[in-house]
Amino acid sequence: RHLVIELPTQVGRTLVVHTGDFVDVVLQQAGQRLGFRAEVVDRRFHKISEGLSVPALVISYPEEVEVRQRRAYYRVPMDAKDAATVTFREAGVSTGDEAEDEAVYSGVISDISVGGMAIQCREPLPARFTARTRLSLFFRLPDSDESLSMDAEIRGSRPPQRGPGRICGVEFVNTDTTLESHRAIHSVQKFVATRQREMLKRIKGS
Repeated sequence: RHLVIELPTQVGRTLVVHTGDFVDVVLQQAGQRLGFRAEVVDRRFHKISEGLSVPALVISYPEEVEVRQRRAYYRVPMDAKDAATVTFREAGVSTGDEAEDEAVYSGVISDISVGGMAIQCREPLPARFTARTRLSLFFRLPDSDESLSMDAEIRGSRPPQRGPGRICGVEFVNTDTTLESHRAIHSVQKFVATRQREMLKRIKGS
C-alpha cells in the first residue's frame, strides 16, 4: 500500500517535507521517463544495511503512473487572481448518444505554455477520456477579452495538490492548420513571454 523513498536533498541539504504534503516522483525505466504524484504518509529512518540508515519518506502507492517527457516549452503557473476558465468537449468522435456527444466540461487553467496546459477539472470526466483523446478547448487568457479556441490531446492526469477532481495535462495540436488556431497560439506565446519576464524581474528584485 505504500512506497518508501530516500528523503530528497538539494545542494547537500535535505528538503523540508511534512506528512500530508504531496510529492512528484520521477523515475527512468526502460528508456522512458515516468512519474506520479503521491501523498506523504509518514517520515522515518530506513535501514539500508547494518549500521546504515537514511531519512526516508513513506508515500502512498500511486493510482496511476504516466509517461513524462521533458517539456519543450516554458510553462507559467496561473494563480488564484488569474482565474482563467477553460471549457472543452471531445472532438470529432460520436458515441451515438447526442447528449453525450454535446457534453461540455469546464476547469481552471493551472499552468500554460506554447505547447499545452494543465486543467484542474471541475467535474469527473468520462472513463473514455484517456491519453490521446482529442479535445476542443475554449478559453480566455487573464486580462484579455479575446476568446480563443484550440485543439488539444490529453497526455495524462493526476490528483491536485489540494481539493477534489483531477488535473488533466493536454498538448496543443493542429496549431497551424487554421487562422483561428494560429491566432490563438500567438496569443498564448505573447502571454507566456510577458509572464516569464515578470517572474524574472521578481526573482532579480528579491
